[in-house]
Amino acid sequence: MNTTLSVRIKEKLAKRLDSVVEETERPLDYHVQKAIENYLDEEKDLEIALVRSKNKSAQYISSQELRKRLSV
Repeated sequence: MNTTLSVRIKEKLAKRLDSVVEETERPLDYHVQKAIENYLDEEKDLEIALVRSKNKSAQYISSQELRKRLSV
């Protein structure tokens, strides 16, 4: 089931969105839905990261150590 959502966005953002719609030949609602899905996924990941960062018993490694372990 779909729901209609009405939002106001700045003209500059609308123009950028229109440009993407033209370039990809996909409808506006496709891009808006994907943008919202991605935003919500990022927010969820951020919340998980914040909770984990407060875990005093967690062990952390540096990005350098991670690269070493992954042999990159």
